[in-house]
Amino acid sequence: PRAAAAIAILAARAGPRELLAGQAIDLTRPPADLVAIERLHAAKTGALFAASAELGAIAAGAGTATCEALGRYGMAIGIAFQHVDDRDDGELVEHAAAAADRIRVLGDEARAIANAFGASGRRLAAIATWFASRA
Repeated sequence: PRAAAAIAILAARAGPRELLAGQAIDLTRPPADLVAIERLHAAKTGALFAASAELGAIAAGAGTATCEALGRYGMAIGIAFQHVDDRDDGELVEHAAAAADRIRVLGDEARAIANAFGASGRRLAAIATWFASRA
């Protein structure tokens, strides 16, 4: 059952609704506003981070609710990571202030998810705090 769940996660995250869709958008019509940029970041980097978190949860034998929560955590961290990376590469110049706000919000969202796991979520919360500090 774990292998099947892992394959389903990979297929969904890498498939036409996320990673492939994001790549197609990136190649055909690069986004101009922060909402569209964030949608692209969610489809690409967010999907990869979410899949990583979900696959770790599956490997550990976690239940559905935990896998879903960690998927949301990974998505938030992935989008924040890509906003920071694009900003640092000079690609978000006109959206820098709004991107900084979103980085903080996404870090806070990820930290709240991690904190819901209590002591076992401390490292994840620390990672989220670090991402929020990069705003």
